[in-house]
Amino acid sequence: MGLQHQVLQVFVYLDACVPGEKSAAVLPQQQQQQQQESDQEGGEAQLQQLQQQHQQQQQQGRGLQGLCDKLLAAAFVGREETLENLVNAFVAVVETERKEEKDANPELMQLCQLCIHLGRYFDLLEPALLTSTASFYKRESACRLGGGAPIIKDEGGLDIDRGITLSNYLMYALEALLREQRRKDVALHGASGDMLLRVVLDELVKKHKYILSSPAALRVLEGEALLATLKTPTNTNSSSSSSSSSSSSKQFIEKLLSMKQTHENIFAEAFASNPEFTLGLKVRGGP
Repeated sequence: MGLQHQVLQVFVYLDACVPGEKSAAVLPQQQQQQQQESDQEGGEAQLQQLQQQHQQQQQQGRGLQGLCDKLLAAAFVGREETLENLVNAFVAVVETERKEEKDANPELMQLCQLCIHLGRYFDLLEPALLTSTASFYKRESACRLGGGAPIIKDEGGLDIDRGITLSNYLMYALEALLREQRRKDVALHGASGDMLLRVVLDELVKKHKYILSSPAALRVLEGEALLATLKTPTNTNSSSSSSSSSSSSKQFIEKLLSMKQTHENIFAEAFASNPEFTLGLKVRGGP
């Protein structure tokens, strides 16, 4: 009995050592899963390593840029007068462009970038630019809306210059805003663009909104269109006169509607606070 029991134990041991069909199938699956896990871990480790290298490169780049900025700033230590001269030259060039009604030179962006790297853009260049902008367009609006011609009183007691060419002023304001928009895009720090346009809009439009939207201003606008039609030469021939009259009437309507549309488009925001403007357009323009 003892010998038989020992033989059975031997067979059990041998049976356990020989893999069956099930164990033979499970073993490769386990090995494959372990290999996949190993590959995944290796891929994650490689990705993490690449991310670390990228971060290190970025830090080195920022560090190099910061070092360059520090060296540049150190070169201008004690040279405040030099920086002020550069800013004054920048402002002078911009004013010349405005006087000549030219677009901004993109090369001016280099001086903006210099001031940015020096950390002096927002406390030195930007305030000087905005101040000069307000001063320039204040003079321009006073000159173009003044002109020294006779003054008439509006019903509300406002003064309006009978001699101004109102449509020309509206067109100038529109073109000035478009030029400053392009300046913002190519020759200024992005953070300054909106403030620049607000200054221009204030000086050319908002500070004059009660004059520009008054009924007297509308009468001047209509009078300009009427004068333009009266300048059309008349012919002695009746048919030519009739044709000329018809053409003049058509031109009068087109010019009047064009100037009225320009007036509305450019100064819609400024005129929103004056209900008399909308009422005046309805009365004079018809339904």
